[in-house]
Amino acid sequence: MKFERDGKEVSVAEYFRDVYGPLKYPNLPLVQVG
Repeated sequence: MKFERDGKEVSVAEYFRDVYGPLKYPNLPLVQVG
């Protein structure tokens, strides 16, 4: 899943890595809510 951030397309994993650091469980599936 990707979205636009600062004019560039980024994945949810890339966003969280940049903001919060590496994902603890990168192999778990993404759940879209809402």
